[in-house]
Amino acid sequence: MSYLTQKVELKVKVTRRFSHITMNKKLLFLIFTLISFQTIHAEICDNGIDDDGDGLIDLNDSTDCNCYKSTIESLIPNPSFEELAGCCPSGLGDLACAQSWVQASYATSDFFNTCGTFTYNSSRGPNNGITPYPNGNGVAGFLDAHNSNNNTYFKEYLGVCLPSSLVAGESYTLEMNIYTALMNSRQSRDFDLTIWGADDCSQLPFNSSQCPAGITNFEILNSTRVIYDSIWQLITITFTPTQNIQSILVGPNCALPLTTSYYYIDNLILNKTSVFEDNYDLIIGGNSCQQINLTNPIEDDVISYQWYKDGIAIIGENQQTYSTSSLNQTSALFSCIAYFNDGCRKSNDVTLQNTFLQANIVVQNATCENSNDGILEIQNNYNFPPYIYEVNGVTQTDSIFTSLSSGDKQVVITDALACSDTLTINLEYSDTVIADFINSSVCVNVEAEFESISTSNNGSIEANNWSLSQEDSYEDNTFNHTFNEEGNRVISLVSINTNGCSDTTTQTVNINARPSAKIILQDKCIDENGNISFYAQSNSNNQIIDTWDWKIESSNYNTQSVEHNFENEGTNTVTLSITSNEGCEAIFDTTITVYEPIKGNFSFEEDEGCPLFCSKVIDETQNNPNFKEKIWLSNSISLNESNFAFCIENSGEHMLSLVTTDVNNCNYTVSKTVTVHPKPIANFSVEPDFHQNSSTFSFESIDNDLLKYLFWDFGDDRSGSSLIEKHSYEQPGEYDVKLIETNIFNCKDTITKTIIYEIPFQLWIPNSFSPNLDAINDEFAPINALQIISDYEFKIFNRWGSLVFKTNDTNIKWTGTENNKPAPEGLYNWSVQYQHPLSLQVEKRYGYVNLLR
Repeated sequence: MSYLTQKVELKVKVTRRFSHITMNKKLLFLIFTLISFQTIHAEICDNGIDDDGDGLIDLNDSTDCNCYKSTIESLIPNPSFEELAGCCPSGLGDLACAQSWVQASYATSDFFNTCGTFTYNSSRGPNNGITPYPNGNGVAGFLDAHNSNNNTYFKEYLGVCLPSSLVAGESYTLEMNIYTALMNSRQSRDFDLTIWGADDCSQLPFNSSQCPAGITNFEILNSTRVIYDSIWQLITITFTPTQNIQSILVGPNCALPLTTSYYYIDNLILNKTSVFEDNYDLIIGGNSCQQINLTNPIEDDVISYQWYKDGIAIIGENQQTYSTSSLNQTSALFSCIAYFNDGCRKSNDVTLQNTFLQANIVVQNATCENSNDGILEIQNNYNFPPYIYEVNGVTQTDSIFTSLSSGDKQVVITDALACSDTLTINLEYSDTVIADFINSSVCVNVEAEFESISTSNNGSIEANNWSLSQEDSYEDNTFNHTFNEEGNRVISLVSINTNGCSDTTTQTVNINARPSAKIILQDKCIDENGNISFYAQSNSNNQIIDTWDWKIESSNYNTQSVEHNFENEGTNTVTLSITSNEGCEAIFDTTITVYEPIKGNFSFEEDEGCPLFCSKVIDETQNNPNFKEKIWLSNSISLNESNFAFCIENSGEHMLSLVTTDVNNCNYTVSKTVTVHPKPIANFSVEPDFHQNSSTFSFESIDNDLLKYLFWDFGDDRSGSSLIEKHSYEQPGEYDVKLIETNIFNCKDTITKTIIYEIPFQLWIPNSFSPNLDAINDEFAPINALQIISDYEFKIFNRWGSLVFKTNDTNIKWTGTENNKPAPEGLYNWSVQYQHPLSLQVEKRYGYVNLLR
């Protein structure tokens, strides 16, 4: 069936739709080549050549050059169950072997594919009615069962998760093949095939073998009635979802089936309804006199367009629009083909009758720009008279237009076929007069000069007529005029050449006010460098001062602010001339009297030292009858003493200023600084510690930056001078160690720290003694008890626990008596309590002693 001659029906039977050959432009060429293998060359349909030598070129060779409808892409993945998920079906319920498909419910939907050995049994229908499949090697099946014993039902569904969501509000069409099978020699019933949809894929599968309504989020998108027929049927369902759809179910509706039925499905093609609609016919429209175009071009997936004249390709014309103005004949048959990846479409054939306008315009120019003596003649060689001529909106059948002024003219020529052509020509004039003038700066009450600079290309300027609004007029080439008020004035000049051609120019001239300024004297007193500062403050509104010209004594300056050095105090004349950006000038004079202030002075008795630094201030200001007062300033604190001490606690540079004031209120400030050098920070460390039982200590100076020398006093009449000193003490005790550091500025700092040297306390008690009056070991008492200073108690008990001896005096010892009689030999218990001389803790100890005779 040729798509160049008639419209293709969208809903054709499946067997025919899938027998169509899909091709792109390159594939079309290949097929043409294979079909024509017996010829020398295959016919190429867009090169304007009879390639196969049959006398027919391009579209005129209708056998070799034809177009076919493209196959619609399905939005459902694996639409004809051809892609396997790693396995072949080996029995019922193996839908998981089909890529992307899901057994949507507990009921087991089925998958059949010729890749395996599994075949149909009698309960699923005979082979001869089902095969061959409509498309490829695979199909799927589902059951809609009814159990008459307990009046229950069992429904199977196939589910799939879409790669992209269906959009809410968009119309979609699902086209598929379905086969109703025989169940146990019983005919399957008619039923409503139903499409369900959900906004996500979370319920694939759902936990039921019944209808998903009410137990899942799936909703019915639409359904269609399937009438039993023992052949594969092509059915179509159109629906518009109310929400975005991500997953769909295919299966029966929710009605209770009257019998058990089984259905096979294949080749589920889902896409937008607009894609299924047959809108591929191209229509040619447009203006046949200029260009033709496709009024309904197919923009999606188009590779290129090709235009044909009388069935032969027009080389290089591959856009949606084709211009016919380059053709040299008045009648031709035009058509266009759009090429896709998988096919092509041909437009209707249109016969065009064209006129090609070739105008020649003869012009007689005007004399002057504003005269009406120009002539325009249109010459033409058209094939379809009569003609209508139009120049700048004026229409006539005569080809000559007279009494025309100069300037651009739009010429339109229309023939008997209503085809027209538009040309634009410029009607010039022979004489060109350009009026123009220049003027000097225009300021109030200052004479301004005006000069004509008008020109003419033919002849010279003979006259100039000036007009000043509401004022005088002049006829000379130049004139001078004084304006008494500021504002805008309209100046007109009419310049006339010797041929009588003229031109007029009108300009608005701004009469500018003269600028004004005020001379501001910053100070009437000469500063310490002998200078006085001046400043010119402009009082002119909306004016910019371009130049400032000062004359002070014999010096000139050209800045807004001026600093002038006067040689002597006294009265002087200052002249200021200013010029605005409009060129207006003003001069100002003023007389000023300047004074030289009385100068104070002072000195420091010393100008550097260490904190706390104090230096006597010596006032050296000379007596003067014009002296008024003086003020001392330091850190913004005023002082009024004449001779005083300037004391500083902190190191650094410190300034003291003296401000003197005379009777002319001229101030003079003199400032001087003193330098306070930083003190060293004396500090030292002791090792092993400040409090120890060793007689030797190690002393080290810390933070000795800028240190000049140091001195150690160890508190025992001995000293040292090194950064690190090791010192040993002869006797235990507390010692005050002093470190004196002197830096490079001879500033000093001292620090004293106390160390303690002690011998550890040990109380030792013998375990036996012999009071036999031999003067050897005759008494018993704790050794070193004399170091105990308080809470001392020493007791002796016999073997029966009776107190034998007690004392609180560390000088009294037991002589081995009991009740003033010699105690018998043997073991005696003792206890001692005392306050530790170092820790000052009360301690108790117990033991025994052996008394020997």
